Amino acid sequence: MIDDVKETLEDHEDRIQSLEKADISMGKSIENLIKSVDNLASWVKTFIIAAFGTLFTVACGAVAFIVWYIQKG
Repeated sequence: MIDDVKETLEDHEDRIQSLEKADISMGKSIENLIKSVDNLASWVKTFIIAAFGTLFTVACGAVAFIVWYIQKG
């Protein structure tokens, strides 16, 4: 019976070690995913700022054109 208990404990020890290794691997994967999401968020922020800047420039150009057209006419 003692041998059965030792065998069971060794089996559980192996399983726990496997889980610990998987946990470390999962942790590294999550860290890499977080870095990727942060990088993506930075690019999205940059794109949105550029898009609003372009939209603002176009709007100002349109207003200037309307003012010029009214003054001309």
